[in-house]
Amino acid sequence: MKEDWLLIFDNADDPEIRLLSFFPKVAFGNIIVTTRNAGLEHLAVSVSASIEVLRLDEDAASHLLPQSSRILATEENLHLAQMLVNKFGCLALAIVQVGSYIATRGID
Repeated sequence: MKEDWLLIFDNADDPEIRLLSFFPKVAFGNIIVTTRNAGLEHLAVSVSASIEVLRLDEDAASHLLPQSSRILATEENLHLAQMLVNKFGCLALAIVQVGSYIATRGID
């Protein structure tokens, strides 16, 4: 009996790891690979199975952080947010996760 399953390789960025060797040798199931390594695109079954996550522009990213962290978007906070979002590559998910952390833990 074939059962549906999902295998996730998150942050598979190291080009030295032979990721394909960890894939089950079956014709069913689902695998998600998140990576910044464009060299792993060949693992996708088809081009449509490979999705590139685009970066936000710096201004949009800088405004997303105060919004997701529930802090005021003052000029000073936007300046601090700009420095932080650049460290996270202006990726929306990373920024929202940082914002959520700030919202629950606060900032010192």
